Amino acid sequence: MRRKGKFAIKKLINLKVILLILFVLFLFFALTYSFWLRTIGGFLIVEDKVEKADLIVVLGGKAFERASHAAELFKSGFSKRVLVSGELVPDEIRAVGLSLTEAELSRNVLVSKGVPKKLIILMNKGTSTFEEAQAIKDLMTRRNYKSAIIVTSPFHSRRAILTFRFVFRGKDVKLMMSPSKEKNLALKNWWTREEDLIDLNNEYIKLGLYFFKYFIHL
Repeated sequence: MRRKGKFAIKKLINLKVILLILFVLFLFFALTYSFWLRTIGGFLIVEDKVEKADLIVVLGGKAFERASHAAELFKSGFSKRVLVSGELVPDEIRAVGLSLTEAELSRNVLVSKGVPKKLIILMNKGTSTFEEAQAIKDLMTRRNYKSAIIVTSPFHSRRAILTFRFVFRGKDVKLMMSPSKEKNLALKNWWTREEDLIDLNNEYIKLGLYFFKYFIHL
């Protein structure tokens, strides 16, 4: 009986220790969860110190935010040319009976922001970041451009710059990443917004996909 009693007491102590550890872990996460979630989001965001370049490149997708940021860079004198890429027609545009590509949408935003149409290079090519990088590399090689500022959305910036540097490997070309101005908003409470949750989830999945498909790694 005495042994059973000691065993029961020991079992109770072990249970209390486990519950205490779980409580401490819960308290730690409750006090620091926003830090860890911001870190998860922040990992995806890359921002280089930009300097004057031969070209500002606006990648396809989220035309308004990306092209608006590119227009700011253009007006600040970072380049005399802007290239817009992306051959897909967004579903929202198709739904209203239009057939504007991502590149054409970006061009329209740039023009509305004061960028002269004659200084915009329209490239209706690329259904993925990798395809866009390949098409842009070919154009820059033909025109002997040696530097480019890449503009995209914050959570897309790490995969985009990794892809471009992979595609441009061996080329004497300087590539700089400048994510759109939604960077601070993206980091602040991204886990409370459905669109950001989807974007972040997709980017981590695509980072894995690009590693296995193209062996693009950090």
